[in-house]
Amino acid sequence: MLTRLRVGGFTNTASACAGVTVGGGYNQNFRAHAFLGGGCGNQTSGLCSVLVGGKNNHIGYCEENSFLGGGCGNCITNSACCSVIVGGELNKACTAYAVIVGGCHNTGSGACSFIGAGTANCISGYGQNAAIVAGCCNCIEGVVGFIGGGCRN
Repeated sequence: MLTRLRVGGFTNTASACAGVTVGGGYNQNFRAHAFLGGGCGNQTSGLCSVLVGGKNNHIGYCEENSFLGGGCGNCITNSACCSVIVGGELNKACTAYAVIVGGCHNTGSGACSFIGAGTANCISGYGQNAAIVAGCCNCIEGVVGFIGGGCRN
């Protein structure tokens, strides 16, 4: 019976039941049924979560069924189950069903929120079902808000 698997790479960890770590270096997979593939310095503790590539990315302990693909310094945390970050740098998903696709320093704290790209955009904890497509320094604090682009909206 296979309980955990490490394939290739160097100084990688797969320490939980059915956890898989493949390639890369200094990666740590601490949770059951999680997959960590490639990259460097990545860490996942989210049950049934997937982290692929990039550098110094992190999926926290209560972030079940989440996906983080590439980028650098991205983080899914604060019970952000079923959240997604794809690429970018220093992006943070902090609530359930948040999605961030690229950009840098973006924060999705509103449930069911979407940030497409840009820099320093944020959807607060009250910004449920909100979306920022692009731009910089935009913030949504209300329910069902939308910003298509621009700066400081």
